[in-house]
Amino acid sequence: MTNKAVGNKGEDLAKKFLLSRGFSILMSNYRKGIGEIDIIARKDDTVHFVEVKYRRNDIFGSGRESVTTTKQRTIQKLATSFLIERKLYYEVDISFDVIEINGGIETTIEHLEACF
Repeated sequence: MTNKAVGNKGEDLAKKFLLSRGFSILMSNYRKGIGEIDIIARKDDTVHFVEVKYRRNDIFGSGRESVTTTKQRTIQKLATSFLIERKLYYEVDISFDVIEINGGIETTIEHLEACF
């Protein structure tokens, strides 16, 4: 399975997970020149900017460990663009989240809300 296919599988699992918990998906793979936000979701008055990390094992560390400060800054800049484009910047709270998926023998999903 290619890295792209693994990433797509992880994002599909994350979207289903969020939907099952009452979130609505506003957008997937929001792209601008500086990068991408995997999922933008909303629950109540909060917009969640979600980075999805899928791991088959933890040999290279956990998913949350791979969301570096550089990646966090990029997501924050992209989130600002998204909110301005949609004129939402005064209307909602925001949360920067990571969804960590361990796809080993038994798939587990952990949603880390407001983690950066």
